[in-house]
Amino acid sequence: MIRFSVLFIFLFLSLLSAGQFSTPTVISNTSIQPTEVKLHDLDGDGDLDVLSNAIASDGLVWIENLGAGEFSDPIFVTASTQGQSFFEAMDIDGDFDLDIISVSNGDNKVAWYANDGVGNFGPQNVISSEEGSPDALEAVDFDLDGDVDIIVGYSSVAGVGWFQNTGGGEFLPLENLLNIDHDMAAVRVADLSGDGNFDLIVASQIDFYNELKWFENQGNGTFDTDAPNVISSLVGKPYITPPFDIDEDGDIDVIAPESGGQVKWYQNLGNGTFETNVAIDFGDYLSNYVLTDIDGDNDLDLIGTNLFFLQEDNRLWLFENLGNFQFGEGQIIEDTPTHAKFLTAGDLDGDGYPELVTGSIVETQITLYENEGSGNYGPQIELTKGLSRVKSLSLVDVDGDGLEDLLCASNGDDKVVWFPRMDNTSFGPQVTLTNQFYYLQGAELEDVDQDGDLDLIAVSNTLIDAGWLENNGDFEFGEYHPIHQSTTIEGGFISAGIPQIVDLDQDGDFDILTSYFDFGAPSQIIGFRNEGDGQFSDSLVLANVQGGVSFLTTADVNGDGNLDFLTRAGTTGISYVENLGDGEYASPLTQQITEPEENIYDFVPVNTDDDEDMDLFVITTSNNQFTLNHYENLDGNGLVEQGSISIENINHYGDFYFEAIDIDSDGLMDLVMAEADANEVVWFRFLGDGNFAPRQGLTNQIEKPSFFISEDINGDGDFDLIVGSEGQGTVHVLENLFVPPVQVASGTVFADLNQDGVFDVEDQGLDAIFMSSSPQTSWAFTYNNGQYSFSSEIGSEYSYEIFPEGLAGWELTTAASYTIYTDSAELDQTNLDFGFYPNEFSTSLEVNLTGGFPRCNQETNYWINISNEGTTLPSGVIRLELADDLTYLTSSQEPDSVDGQNLYWSYDSIPYFSTLGILVTVEMPPFTSIGELLESVLQVDERDESNAILSTYSDTLEQYLVCAYDPNDKSVSPVGNGEEGYIALDQELEYLIRFQNTGTDTALTVVVRDYLCQELDWSTFEPVASSHPMQVSLSEEGLATFTFDNIMLPDSNVDFLGSQGFLKFRILPEDNLLPNTPISNKADIYFDFNPPITTNEVHNTIECYEAPEPMISYAFPALSAGEEGIYYQWYFNEELIPGANSNEYVPEENGFYSVMVKDENNCNSLSEAFNYALTSIHETAEIAARIYPNPFRGSTLISFGKDPAGEYDFILYNLQGVEVDRVNRIAGFEYIYQSHRLSGGVYLSCLLNRSSGRRIFLEKLIVQ
Repeated sequence: MIRFSVLFIFLFLSLLSAGQFSTPTVISNTSIQPTEVKLHDLDGDGDLDVLSNAIASDGLVWIENLGAGEFSDPIFVTASTQGQSFFEAMDIDGDFDLDIISVSNGDNKVAWYANDGVGNFGPQNVISSEEGSPDALEAVDFDLDGDVDIIVGYSSVAGVGWFQNTGGGEFLPLENLLNIDHDMAAVRVADLSGDGNFDLIVASQIDFYNELKWFENQGNGTFDTDAPNVISSLVGKPYITPPFDIDEDGDIDVIAPESGGQVKWYQNLGNGTFETNVAIDFGDYLSNYVLTDIDGDNDLDLIGTNLFFLQEDNRLWLFENLGNFQFGEGQIIEDTPTHAKFLTAGDLDGDGYPELVTGSIVETQITLYENEGSGNYGPQIELTKGLSRVKSLSLVDVDGDGLEDLLCASNGDDKVVWFPRMDNTSFGPQVTLTNQFYYLQGAELEDVDQDGDLDLIAVSNTLIDAGWLENNGDFEFGEYHPIHQSTTIEGGFISAGIPQIVDLDQDGDFDILTSYFDFGAPSQIIGFRNEGDGQFSDSLVLANVQGGVSFLTTADVNGDGNLDFLTRAGTTGISYVENLGDGEYASPLTQQITEPEENIYDFVPVNTDDDEDMDLFVITTSNNQFTLNHYENLDGNGLVEQGSISIENINHYGDFYFEAIDIDSDGLMDLVMAEADANEVVWFRFLGDGNFAPRQGLTNQIEKPSFFISEDINGDGDFDLIVGSEGQGTVHVLENLFVPPVQVASGTVFADLNQDGVFDVEDQGLDAIFMSSSPQTSWAFTYNNGQYSFSSEIGSEYSYEIFPEGLAGWELTTAASYTIYTDSAELDQTNLDFGFYPNEFSTSLEVNLTGGFPRCNQETNYWINISNEGTTLPSGVIRLELADDLTYLTSSQEPDSVDGQNLYWSYDSIPYFSTLGILVTVEMPPFTSIGELLESVLQVDERDESNAILSTYSDTLEQYLVCAYDPNDKSVSPVGNGEEGYIALDQELEYLIRFQNTGTDTALTVVVRDYLCQELDWSTFEPVASSHPMQVSLSEEGLATFTFDNIMLPDSNVDFLGSQGFLKFRILPEDNLLPNTPISNKADIYFDFNPPITTNEVHNTIECYEAPEPMISYAFPALSAGEEGIYYQWYFNEELIPGANSNEYVPEENGFYSVMVKDENNCNSLSEAFNYALTSIHETAEIAARIYPNPFRGSTLISFGKDPAGEYDFILYNLQGVEVDRVNRIAGFEYIYQSHRLSGGVYLSCLLNRSSGRRIFLEKLIVQ
């Protein structure tokens, strides 16, 4: 006999595990980092689009030219080109659109991507992945057979090969063309010898130079490797401009950069030799250049960029072609740093002048310069936005709308940008403020000159530079005001510290803090005080520190309200400089806190004990092992170590950033760390008394997180994170899901067995009762012993009413509702109880059989759940009939008997609204049964004292055997019809979420979060079953949260079956959904503090409960389907008629016609066939007409067997049935018809009897 055991615990309040965070939300664009940019019409709309590689994302992207100066965001062609990639756009498959070919040296791939003609590219078609590091690409019809072949240069094997296109994008294996003695750097294909064969031009690296040579094609693609023709031995850059006939003498010349910043062209003298000519001389290192006719004078000008490592030289230059490929003096096009790595040009706006497009791997962006005519270029237009390395983040109201926006400084691209705040958790697109600083380290906005607008203060780390830019209005920045630019001060000190922006004197404005050192002398802490009106003081020596100044930070160490200094002293000590106020500082106090073999890596001040002084979290390193230590400040009497924990999985030479933040809102500061090398953001929970919990992950979905800040950005009372990514060049928001402090209204829903209106010991709490609030902002379910709770944020002022939903067969013995006032002085309101007593007696059982993962040869869980939803306490017998191929192993409750595949248990008195659960373990059949349907049946009988059956309930479990599975998945029942999963509008949906702990330790808490889509009726949400006790809530945003608290779920390595669990819930679609409305659902599963695991997404679609009902009618000369649809397709004898897509169709021959009609909801129906038979056409004996010639141009002759004698009109119709011409009262045996009023096409001709109205069809006329 099985006694009742509680299985469900339901709770409204979403008690998520402390410190859990949402999936990162990207608020900035992904960094592109282009090294090559080209212009092609990829979507066939007549204008040039932008095609680029994206090194940061291992891919290729294109940007659609939308016209009128507008461009789309980057559209990924692929994200599967590792390392440096090169590409071309050519018609590979012969369908007259531009496909894309790529080579990538990180994965050795040669691949192509098919274009559907409008810019939609298919999957990566890998031609080859042979080792060799492909670094050069040419696409050309090498064998002259009419299709595009691929020439590839391999640098690591110093060779050139080709892939022959056999048609339709199919290629033969690599065929080697030549091997060279040195590293191959660039390849071009051109007929230099003029014999009709393609020769090879190769730049190969020899020591620090690149030799330029060409190899003559001997015919049939053979080359003499031993007899190269050297063009130049001083090529300065492995780049070759596409060869062309520069001097117009009929042969192909070569142009390439040389060392020393020169661009030279090599005149083909016709005998395999070349003469060198200097085109331009940069006088400096040449980064890249492009040839284009910028001014419309029909010759090619040159635009180049020089050395991009130094800010002052990093410019765009224009060299005008004066004729005969002689160039004038260089003129600066763009005077601000461009960091351009690659240049290209093309007419993007259709005005006849080529625009300039640059790609910058440093600025991680593609930039457009519009050609305004005659070679004048407009300012930079960013086609892509991204960041290189986030160095500072802060929240400030940039636009004055009352919301704090996000300000970001990025190093490498030297950009200061901001993201406008849209609402609590979302930000708008990136807006660039400036890129005028060099090696930017940090930035803040402040009204420095007190003129009412925000100026920009910034600091950099290469020249130890600090200054501010004046806002001239609308964030147009003007004059730069240096605060500190010198690398030395009096006494010969050399700057060592990166300047910091900090309010040193706590007067509400930003000052500058830095440090200096000199060998053999004390280091100095230097300040530049903001004196207002845009003025800063000269350098102020704030303190002299022995042992050097490093990791300088500010904090109110002693709790007196002044910012003191803390710095590392040597490698084992901490120096403390007290701020005495009024700009005075005490002498430094230094304490050695570690042993000589243990070095201080970094530290952060933190108050761990609420005693008004600052303690320290210190990270130390010894023998490549990092340790996190807690040092207690003994009220100014020194530091003492309280405890430590080893930090695993950190690269000794890696890059990580950390701060002290109270992540879990428990009042204790924890340590949060961004580990760039591990691609993780983690935290160490501080437990007090020097103890830390082990490292726990917050997210591993951000590539190379380099910096973060903590702010309560959504106003829910806990700290969220804003994280910058060095790897992706993006900024992410991590929302802290910890629940803020709330006011709680709670009580108990109970069966009032003595009907006294009071919950007492004789009564029973009712579980899983649906509770509501009005105005309806949330829903709750009672949990253990009928308890429930509602919550509201502290500080909010409003009232709401709470009440239980009506229970069939029960009536209230207490108040029907309670009103809660959130501004009440009494924070928590308790004992808000609801009593029920049955007003009728009936049995109702909810029976569920749920299966684990049906994996072949594995042991699997089968869960039995029986819930009492009636007004009786039923008893009876349970029978589980297992599928024939299953083997019963064990059960959490031993069966009373086992008969073959049937297991039997008896049960007794399931309490009201409680659940009886049994866990059965079975063994799945072997792999030879893969795909087999396994059907098991659960039957529950209610029986009386004589064992007579009163009622029967059942559930059937159908599973198909698989040999692979996803341990965390989601499914829906019914799955619906077809791939779209069509269901009826009123179909109830039951969702099953299964989970398994595949980690390496026991999970204390499992939380499943499921955002229900808007197409579901949230008020019909109902939990059904689960494997373990759970708490359930449903928020006003439709977030269903299932919390398995203290689940103690073992990991799968220790207990495979015990590591599994599930939950079920059911819900109805909204009752007003249109046909073909999709319903999608997925869930996030959290195991303790780990990042969420997102399940697969399941889909259903509302079926076409309303559809067109087309009927075909005929009115000469056309068939009509009416006007019910928005799309039509006609069929003749069940064969589709191409192009017949209007509601009318003119039949051309006898037969059966039908039409498919589609309405605005994409629902369609096919009409019944219409039998079209021409009874009067060609039947008239008195008039036998013949038209010749037909087809015709201009005129044709119509001859009659009988004179129409003016009794007929001659009429022409187009194929849409519209009359286009008429000749009245035609007479005589012949008539010459003139077609001057008709355009070319097909027309129907007939004679209309003027007296009877009868039409006699003649034949189709074809006008040319």
